[in-house]
Amino acid sequence: MIRVIYFQIRLFLKNQTRSARSEASRSESFKLLLYLCFLLVQLLALGFRHYITSKI
Repeated sequence: MIRVIYFQIRLFLKNQTRSARSEASRSESFKLLLYLCFLLVQLLALGFRHYITSKI
């Protein structure tokens, strides 16, 4: 699961550098922001699940 998130972040950074070369529109940057929030929620859920399973 952590590897999947790592590859998603790498892919996101690769796409961001590509869009930085071209003029990024406002909606495109908004989509990137939403995607980063989605990744953050995934990381939080993963950490919370790990915390719960370690307590039991």
